[in-house]
Amino acid sequence: MPERPGVDNLVAALDLRTQALRGFAVGVLVAAAAYYFFVVMSGGSLYDPFLVALAGVLAFTAGLLATLAFAIGAAVRLARSLDQPPARNVD
Repeated sequence: MPERPGVDNLVAALDLRTQALRGFAVGVLVAAAAYYFFVVMSGGSLYDPFLVALAGVLAFTAGLLATLAFAIGAAVRLARSLDQPPARNVD
């Protein structure tokens, strides 16, 4: 497969690695909060494998959605910055 500099440039311009790290951090926090409120506070079994797996799925899904939201926000900011006309120097 040939190199794809356009995709590489887009990934670099949107800083998708940072967006993904932030997104999955949000996902883990959402899953931990949901697990705490719905399992721990309700007096459920803390080590039920089904509930732990469900929290993992929630963390992954919320992480993907947060990453998507962060990436869309970065794309909008980048598009707006490219739409701005260059500043004119008035001397």
